[in-house]
Amino acid sequence: MQKRLLLITYFFPPYNLTEHRRALLTAQTAVNDGWDVDVIAPWAPDFHSGSSFPNWIQRFKSSDRLRVHRTTDGLHDSAPLVSKGFDRFLDHVKGGGRLRKLTRFPDRRASWLYFVVPRAIWLACKIRPHVVLTTSYPYTPHVVGYILSMIFHRPWIVDMHDSWAVDDAEQFTMLEPSPRLRKWHRSLMSTVGRRATQVWSITPDIRDATASLFPDQDPHKFLTVVHGYDLNSSAEDEKTAKHRQITADRSDFVLGYAGRFLPDITPADPIIIALHELKERNQGFYSRVRLRVWTFDPKAGYDYIYPLISKYRVEDRIDFCNALPEDNLISTLGGCDALLVTNGSSDWTQKRLTTKLFVYLAAKRPILAICEPGSAISKLIQQANLGPTIPPGDPSQIADTLEGWVRARDEAGQLSFQPNAQILEQYSLQKGVMPLIAKKLNQAMVESIPHSRLRKDFHKVEQGRGSWPDKCQKW
Repeated sequence: MQKRLLLITYFFPPYNLTEHRRALLTAQTAVNDGWDVDVIAPWAPDFHSGSSFPNWIQRFKSSDRLRVHRTTDGLHDSAPLVSKGFDRFLDHVKGGGRLRKLTRFPDRRASWLYFVVPRAIWLACKIRPHVVLTTSYPYTPHVVGYILSMIFHRPWIVDMHDSWAVDDAEQFTMLEPSPRLRKWHRSLMSTVGRRATQVWSITPDIRDATASLFPDQDPHKFLTVVHGYDLNSSAEDEKTAKHRQITADRSDFVLGYAGRFLPDITPADPIIIALHELKERNQGFYSRVRLRVWTFDPKAGYDYIYPLISKYRVEDRIDFCNALPEDNLISTLGGCDALLVTNGSSDWTQKRLTTKLFVYLAAKRPILAICEPGSAISKLIQQANLGPTIPPGDPSQIADTLEGWVRARDEAGQLSFQPNAQILEQYSLQKGVMPLIAKKLNQAMVESIPHSRLRKDFHKVEQGRGSWPDKCQKW
């Protein structure tokens, strides 16, 4: 049977690596599982990653099953005029009043609706998808999914990101939080959560928080689908082995960090203060530790990170490096002695798993996690035995850990690292994440098969006990 998926996302390659990862993973899984995938996304110049991800299409076993339909972005000077025109259009549409409320949400990309709604309706008429899936943290794709589910009565999967799950003011810090914004957010959440066939979240904590908002809904429709790490990227190759050999020979103990430091989300204060304390305590150990940071823009966050480094006089032990393509970054991080992840203390940040953590898993190095006890990051680090977890307010313990690691590396040549493989398997793309996505896509497709007997045939095929009947082929 020819399975057809319509995927609507604001981010799809070429684009910022972090942003497009989710949609790319879903499309890759579907194509490799035998689906025909049509993606609707805005035109996206490769303005963040440069040439860092030119071979993304190679992830697909059958790239001919993937078709990407680009629309005008909608981020332009006439966006307010477009929004007014869309409001006027809704005045003449049945149910437009309710839909208008859903379009007035805190999403600066709302004007994209003007371009994507006609394209999505036209494409759905043409391909008759078995499943519609919307993903991306902007709310616009999910509004489009809501419209398609009403018109075509297709199963609709909503892949929510972390900004959806916590219904409080914190997630609107970039948009001047107000009760009105939170009211709009709840309205959209309520409609989507009840209409969707499945609702995906990125961590168990966020899944539970989302499901708790809908006590009248089947709890099984709310799922945890993590990002995961790529086993292929973590395979030992000649370059990685060379990096590891360098680790044992050099005098510096290198603590690697990928990404930016942001005051509330990824604070640098704990590690900077810990380096200062190590300097005051033992100059010899301090002169052995080096924090190496790979970031898209070394000058980003200048007003925050550089004054902090100068205040504690640790400039000589911190290196800022330009970002690397993901595969090169993984092998480079594999040459570090240990890796750093730091997380904020707000309720929202404690529920999330940062994307860099999965890059770290592929690099296979010990992790120093500076995060609150009970946070999603802390739970994963402890369960998988990836390294110590230390609260942000305890720089002395961070300094003790660094000192102990330097001693251990001097004695053994490198730090011992024996993570719990059974736990990590759940976060592997090949063994855990992609099989789960494929299973849930196929389950959602059953909803589009109109007769129960065909659904039984579908389950037989899933279990390898039959073939698609003629009626199902025609459908």
